[in-house]
Amino acid sequence: MTSSSTGTAALVEVAHERWDPLLERIGCGDAYLLRGSVESACLLEPGRPLLLHLSEEGGEVVFALILREIEGESGRRDAITPYGYGGPVGAGPEPPIEHFYELYESWCRSAGVVSTFIRFHPLFANQRQAQAGIHVERSCSEFPEYPQLWGPFVSGLSILDLLFNCGPMSRAYLEKSRRVV
Repeated sequence: MTSSSTGTAALVEVAHERWDPLLERIGCGDAYLLRGSVESACLLEPGRPLLLHLSEEGGEVVFALILREIEGESGRRDAITPYGYGGPVGAGPEPPIEHFYELYESWCRSAGVVSTFIRFHPLFANQRQAQAGIHVERSCSEFPEYPQLWGPFVSGLSILDLLFNCGPMSRAYLEKSRRVV
């Protein structure tokens, strides 16, 4: 287990058996963060599933990722978020996001991680909390909105969302979005 700390706060790797219970306890039981989801993502992106956790007085931050060895580079690794959505997710009244990123940098150095690729979660909008120096880029251009049943339009969801909300009209949406992009 690798950890990084400053003062009394520490960024720690969560033990496998504590992963899902921790997420449930802090209210972050999103399917894409659960251990089984990250393990299944390792079938597409071979590596070691990890959950990093920072707990401080004002809140907590968790970050599910896949740690991969870089072929031909002994001791060097990269970290990626699993297929789906991820990125550091805060919980509590004042999650220590800024402190998380500081500790994450130290953790990367000690773990031999030379790069991180994050797919942020559109519902958590956690890309807004990314610290300076993290290049955030939208993976899609402007896609037209479509009617969603539960409130304001949320972009970047699964194709299933489009199908469940628009049914047979989904094809017309896809053709229209191809012209926009």
